[in-house]
Amino acid sequence: MQLESFHGEGDESVHGYSGPIHISNGTFACDILQKEVLNAAHKVGYPTIDHLQDLKYNNGFAVCHKYIAPDGSRQDTASRYLHPLLRSGKYPNLHVLTETKVCCFVLIYVSMN
Repeated sequence: MQLESFHGEGDESVHGYSGPIHISNGTFACDILQKEVLNAAHKVGYPTIDHLQDLKYNNGFAVCHKYIAPDGSRQDTASRYLHPLLRSGKYPNLHVLTETKVCCFVLIYVSMN
């Protein structure tokens, strides 16, 4: 399973397109600021990189994509993986405690063989 569904331009070999977490430019970008940062970086010798994720290039600057779907909804692990399981009702032993400190974690493994 792929992690991301990338909504952008560029090399398709460095992104996933069928995962549950959407990666996009979001619904708002401060284009003027982004251009100024890239221009300033270029003036001091840093290249502009199209895809930081391909690991072929580094020591440069790029416009960062966000964990936001094209419709503006935030994409995170809880909302894309955990919340659907909780809503489904198929996992009665799945409990989520927020603002709780875990002091001890015990994992009991029972072989089904």
